Amino acid sequence: MQIIWNATQNSYRTTNHVMQEQLSNLIKAGVEFDIEDFNFIKSHFNAGYWYSNLIEMFYRECIECNPSAVKSFEHAYQRVPFILNNKRMYVGRRIEEKIELPKNRYKRHYYFITSFTDDHKRIRIKSSSDYEAKKDYKLHTFTKEEFKAFFKDKNIEL
Repeated sequence: MQIIWNATQNSYRTTNHVMQEQLSNLIKAGVEFDIEDFNFIKSHFNAGYWYSNLIEMFYRECIECNPSAVKSFEHAYQRVPFILNNKRMYVGRRIEEKIELPKNRYKRHYYFITSFTDDHKRIRIKSSSDYEAKKDYKLHTFTKEEFKAFFKDKNIEL
């Protein structure tokens, strides 16, 4: 990343785009991240300027592609991992609850991860019986323990 950083310092527009792509490619390629790597990126490459609006995208990429990057990210941001059915939660993830009804019928209820709190210790969720959660929805904010308790006895699919 240092080579890219040095080569793009003449234009913030170029720097922002190229650094975003570089970090994304490193995550997706499965490059091994040390626990302090995200801290280093934040402090040495002015990451607040070029990835602050994409932080959740990077977290999702870490979760989907690179376990060592996940640990480095969570360490750097002191993000509490929210795990359900052995899968980490990220902004945009949809959780479906299958609710049994009489006569072998069922209905679904949907939960959407919308954000993490600024301190990265709580998760915000929108819930609705509407697949797109555009109407009749409720908002929830959970700590890790509350999140586990809320979903404990639910029949869910990710």
